[in-house]
Amino acid sequence: DGRAAVMVDLIRMAFVCDLTRVATLQITTFQSHMNATVITTAGGVPVRSDLHEVGHNGDTDNRGQLAVSTCLKWHITHYASLMQKLKSTPEGAGTVLDNSVLVFLPEAGHGTQLNDGTSPHATHSVEDMVVLMGGRAGGLRPGKHIVATGQHPVKGLISAMQAAGNPGDTLGEVTGNIPELFT
Repeated sequence: DGRAAVMVDLIRMAFVCDLTRVATLQITTFQSHMNATVITTAGGVPVRSDLHEVGHNGDTDNRGQLAVSTCLKWHITHYASLMQKLKSTPEGAGTVLDNSVLVFLPEAGHGTQLNDGTSPHATHSVEDMVVLMGGRAGGLRPGKHIVATGQHPVKGLISAMQAAGNPGDTLGEVTGNIPELFT
């Protein structure tokens, strides 16, 4: 929590001072061996494991989905903290958040396992991924839950890139954005 809070503050100050308007808040990765016991215990799903094993259902009671969701919630708490700090910082006629786009994209969703095509609710599935987006840069429309069934999650990233001023509509092999994100 301490390291994450410092990173949030550093990003906020970099934006406020115009040192940069591009940053990555990567506190950890799901491939890390950070002890997840404290996070999962605080979230009510105590798992004695590291973050990597949580993502592989490394719990003997096979509560992997709940533990992964609990760890994601911990990450989202810090993302929300950054959003709140940017929202409470005046800039021009609005706030720093009004002039920003923030994206939270976890490494995977909770759909069918890609490897066997039958295991439901796999922690490394590419289905049912969630993309959280905040800010109003480039005409983004906040406060909406958009169900983009069948859309590749990268379209959310393309939308964020366009909101930040990138005129392109392709990232890798994916083309197009999610029009509902814009006003």
